[in-house]
Amino acid sequence: MHKENNIILAVTAFSHLAVHAQMMVFPTLLLLFQEEFCLGMDTLGIMATVGAFMFGLGAIPAGFLEGKLGGKTLLLIYQVGSAIGGLLIVLASGPVQMTIGLGILGLSSSIYHPAGLTILSRQLIRLSRGLAIHGIAGSTGLALGPLLAGLAAEFGSWQISYLIWVMLQGVLALITFLFIHKQDQPKDIQDVQSLTTADKPSIILYYIMAITLGFSFGGFTTYMPSLFGMQNEGIFKVFPETLKAGFFTTLVFLSGIAGQTLGGILGDKY
Repeated sequence: MHKENNIILAVTAFSHLAVHAQMMVFPTLLLLFQEEFCLGMDTLGIMATVGAFMFGLGAIPAGFLEGKLGGKTLLLIYQVGSAIGGLLIVLASGPVQMTIGLGILGLSSSIYHPAGLTILSRQLIRLSRGLAIHGIAGSTGLALGPLLAGLAAEFGSWQISYLIWVMLQGVLALITFLFIHKQDQPKDIQDVQSLTTADKPSIILYYIMAITLGFSFGGFTTYMPSLFGMQNEGIFKVFPETLKAGFFTTLVFLSGIAGQTLGGILGDKY
């Protein structure tokens, strides 16, 4: 890959890592927030839902805006918006302020996939391998997010768990602004977008599958760390509550990296 390709791949990979890692901080520290703000799991679940809902909702207009603003502009909006949302959470003194921060963080994070994937598809030379690396980075973020959140909260404070990603987003925004060039939409892509979709039943089926997967995955990722954190038998006795929530959740998500690696190999081969 050329130097510019390497920069693009590095920025999008770390952005993909960050988007999933920062969204896993709140679920990992759910038990800590329960104690600090004296909230029930139902209230904390609603707070988590606000962030998750905005994460899905924002992707709809982001897909349309990409054609008008371009991938680089959307990528910058994601990075700066995520930093702002993270800072609001760090400075929050109560659940209302934290929920607002979670909403902004979720909305900003929703922009990433339309922006990042568009940049990759238009500018990478070896697309399949690039997408595999990009996917591995996302799975790594999903896996490392809980562990880093648990470590930061256990040996520092929960605010540090968010500051890690705020600082990374700031660095990524600077690199994106300086080194990634804005590229016009190719004409052949514009022509493809003007075509009508013939196989609507398949599209509808796919949407239904995506919605049901979202329900199960959202509930699973929101409460799984707390379930690990509440265990007090066997090997779970060795770890403090916050570390249990982060460490064992990380072990679960690490398995996703194998699938991304295999997908990249098969994509280049077939």
